[in-house]
Amino acid sequence: MPTGSFRTSIIPKAIKLTLALVGTVSVIVFVYAGVMLVISQGNEDDIKKFKEMITWSLIGLVFIVASYAIVTGVMTLVFK
Repeated sequence: MPTGSFRTSIIPKAIKLTLALVGTVSVIVFVYAGVMLVISQGNEDDIKKFKEMITWSLIGLVFIVASYAIVTGVMTLVFK
């Protein structure tokens, strides 16, 4: 059993774990799209599809980093 209260111990850890998992998925999608872009061998449809995947995974990663910063700031203020 974790020590500490639910509010100050478990909730912040759960939020950080969730953001870390989502960030990992975003990086995996980015790497996958990059590899598939190289392998696409000049097929215009595939190039367009994988460039969009790279773009959206980077946008997602930016939102995840921003969310992590906001959550960390709020937890610092609220759970001191």
